[in-house]
Amino acid sequence: MFDFFKKKTNFKLDRFNDEYREFINQNDNRFTIDVKDFYPCLDDNTEFTGFDAHYIYHPAWAARIVKRINPNYHVDISSTINFCSILSAFIAVKFYDYRPAKLKLNNLSSDKIDLTNIFFEDNSQQ
Repeated sequence: MFDFFKKKTNFKLDRFNDEYREFINQNDNRFTIDVKDFYPCLDDNTEFTGFDAHYIYHPAWAARIVKRINPNYHVDISSTINFCSILSAFIAVKFYDYRPAKLKLNNLSSDKIDLTNIFFEDNSQQ
């Protein structure tokens, strides 16, 4: 008979506990350690940092294009707010989305737009 419900060892949790014990043993009271502050990220102990390729390569490509064009400002409709916030460090950005972001950053404005009813004129510079 197969025992499908047999408890299996959680290697990630075991590794976390081992590393925690090692950290505790090395602590020379410079750090306050309280279990209530724990937020174990058991999948972060990897050789390489994982990422979603779409959300990395797309903004990297777009930033290079904006730099090459070097406009007075960049209009962005529903891109990633991370991209727009970083880009705003170098160029003014007008970010539009169905749900505008409540950010307060120099060079970044965020306003609402409905893609079924865009208020820009055709061929406008807006």
